Amino acid sequence: MDSDSTNLLVLGNTLFGSGKFEEAAKCYMKYLQQNPGDLTALFHLGQALFQADNLDEAEKCFRHLVAVIPGNSASLWLLARTLMKKGSLEEGARFYEKVAELVPQNAAVAFEFGVLYTNQGRYEKAISKFKQALQWQPDFAQAEQYLRHTESIRKSLCQHAANAFLLLQGGQYEQAEQVYRSILGDHPISALASYFLGHDDDATDALQFAHALRYYWTDQLPQADSLCRQALKKNTENGWAYVILSLIAQRVGRTDLTIEYFAKAMANSQPSRPSKSGQPKFLLIKAWGSGFWSDFEHVLGQILWAEVLEREPIVYWGPESLYSNGDEEEIFTKFFQPISKYSISDVLKEGLDYYPDIWKRDNLLHYDRQAKLSRYRSESWGVDFLGRSEDVIVSDIHIFVDVLLPWIPRQHCQHDCASIDIYRYIINKYIKLQPYLATRIQEFYEQHMRGHNLIAVHVRGGDRTESVIKLRENNEEYFRAIDQICSVYPAMQLFLLTDSEFILNEFKQVYGDRVLYTECTRAVGSYGVHYLARNENDKQAMAMETVVDVYLAAKCDYFIGCNSNVSTMIARLKCWEKNTIFIFGHLPSTRL
Repeated sequence: MDSDSTNLLVLGNTLFGSGKFEEAAKCYMKYLQQNPGDLTALFHLGQALFQADNLDEAEKCFRHLVAVIPGNSASLWLLARTLMKKGSLEEGARFYEKVAELVPQNAAVAFEFGVLYTNQGRYEKAISKFKQALQWQPDFAQAEQYLRHTESIRKSLCQHAANAFLLLQGGQYEQAEQVYRSILGDHPISALASYFLGHDDDATDALQFAHALRYYWTDQLPQADSLCRQALKKNTENGWAYVILSLIAQRVGRTDLTIEYFAKAMANSQPSRPSKSGQPKFLLIKAWGSGFWSDFEHVLGQILWAEVLEREPIVYWGPESLYSNGDEEEIFTKFFQPISKYSISDVLKEGLDYYPDIWKRDNLLHYDRQAKLSRYRSESWGVDFLGRSEDVIVSDIHIFVDVLLPWIPRQHCQHDCASIDIYRYIINKYIKLQPYLATRIQEFYEQHMRGHNLIAVHVRGGDRTESVIKLRENNEEYFRAIDQICSVYPAMQLFLLTDSEFILNEFKQVYGDRVLYTECTRAVGSYGVHYLARNENDKQAMAMETVVDVYLAAKCDYFIGCNSNVSTMIARLKCWEKNTIFIFGHLPSTRL
């Protein structure tokens, strides 16, 4: 191998390490033109193309590698991930199965299987895979989180299906239809199912539909299929039977039959939707009592949910907020302008009813710790809000947007969008800083940042320091990333966000006057900065400081952060140009 080839390979690896995947791919391609038999370089090329979202070309690389070395688990793994990302779920699953055979008892493989099954609506199998992942890796936090979410979704769906079944038995067909609509969401097939149920005069037929639907959701596909076939023997134009058969066909990977059964269902109906009430209904978004940006993320998710539910959102951060003085004063609007024309007074009027039923007019402003720890509240993940008729739904449990994605209706402008794009949509539409904070941010920017090329750097400190392995090595990772950018733009300055005096001083020792930072509360040692707050006014002042820092970071050209709520929010505040944002320690997830 000559020196030019070696240089191309080294440069490709360097560019890949700095997140410049398209440039890295070009280097690997040039190298492979000179060394076409180098399979390692072909693997690196596939990785770069995958990261650059050039999925068709990445698939070609991994298919070639799998053909040449059939037992290479890394190539099989990445081929499976590429196919999944392209939407080829069934074929991706087959390659995951091959990886599982080659690398038995692998927690990561089991986890990705679980995510696949969740996306397909196969909750029983998903739960089994998440449990497998935890059995093989007990500290797998993301698997634990997905397990809880999936179990909650499955339990809620089964509970709703059981309630609808009882309504059908009692002859309450209209109420049953509403429950089935809430379960099925806004998929065209789902709309057809609710139509057939609502227009069916045969109670026995409707009960069969309930049974078949329950079998389908509990992965008892033969029983569901059998009921559908029985119904079709009585009536060859039975709409609901074709609806469920199309779902079963989709579940088992028979796309041809999915289309065929769906077409037959369409031929038997023109679906109708329920009429909308002219009276406003509300979603009250209370603080869920966590850190500032975690509570803020909760607000963003619930605003989206309010749009899906066609309800008016109202934010109320009262005594349950960590930044409250313990009374009923609303403090969200100390930082942000109101998100709608309605306020807490609108949900305290006489004659309104509330969901969940633990909430009443006389306790709506209170912080009830026992209610928060109740069985219902620990299992509520938002799906139970669908189809509710109450005037006010109250939400104070954090629900990630990716949990809500499957329930966004097709007519909504964010249907089929990525989580990070949805967060940006909500922020741009609803979130406006209070003028005094916007002025404070702009004044700092004008005095210290305008006219400079800037890298925003967020490093966690304080009580987080002990949870980050080898803090100094972690900082060295930041330094390498910063130096990589500065090698191209030598005049680049740093805007540092940290709550640790130790970290601030270390960065100043390395970069001197190039480090910009706001004057804010920082901790010394391993104590969290929140322990320095003497009262609620101090806590609110600290919250204002982090708002200022986050919004200033979003004005920079580059951002280097870590797996934290602060870094995640900076990533969401604007649409960063490609290869200008780097998050250390970020697990594969849709949460950004």
